[in-house]
Amino acid sequence: ADVVTDIQMILLGETTIASCLAYLDNSVVYVGSAQGDSQLIHINPGRTSADELHLTVLETYANLGSITDMCIVDSDKQPQLVTCSGCYKEGSLRVVRCGIGIQELASIDIPGIKGIWPITIRSDDSLDNALIITF
Repeated sequence: ADVVTDIQMILLGETTIASCLAYLDNSVVYVGSAQGDSQLIHINPGRTSADELHLTVLETYANLGSITDMCIVDSDKQPQLVTCSGCYKEGSLRVVRCGIGIQELASIDIPGIKGIWPITIRSDDSLDNALIITF
């Protein structure tokens, strides 16, 4: 009977945190990520030294998600949306300048707010109908 006597691990390189992997062709792999930017990578079959990595990033596809927080910044030209996007080692601040229309529906000046969360008070409502504000 065949018996496994040895297991070897080889560091290929580092990619974004993968949510899915899809082998395309010719050693090219799509690394899809929900936590950061997705990547198109090439797996190099051989290496000449122990320090050389096996992966080459061919393309990076920007991903705004997942957005954990955001704020509107008024500039001279147009409003911008600054987001806290991604998580873990993929976390970043992103600025959205084009393609959004920002319309202020209401404003209340309350000094010292540290956090704000929407909640649903009544279970028969399908939408959030209250806010929790922390100081």
